[in-house]
Amino acid sequence: MPRTADRCKETTTTTGTGALTLAGAVSQFQSFATAFGTGDTRMQYAIVGQTGTEWEVGSGIFNGTTGLTRDRVRASSNGNALVNFS
Repeated sequence: MPRTADRCKETTTTTGTGALTLAGAVSQFQSFATAFGTGDTRMQYAIVGQTGTEWEVGSGIFNGTTGLTRDRVRASSNGNALVNFS
């Protein structure tokens, strides 16, 4: 079952449809590592691209440091499939 956490928000410069490399918590928020700890954790996510027209909601595996693999998309701006973030 996917885990959730309050006030967890990070940035990324990763493009494409693959795994994300997280770049650190946004001011006033906690990082995924702080929220979920070390080790692989299935968690829920929401991603919004810079343009505001690209978005994706689903669950994936956070590796405990800076990696998030997106593998279960629930809804997206790409017909509910992985979004190719620009």
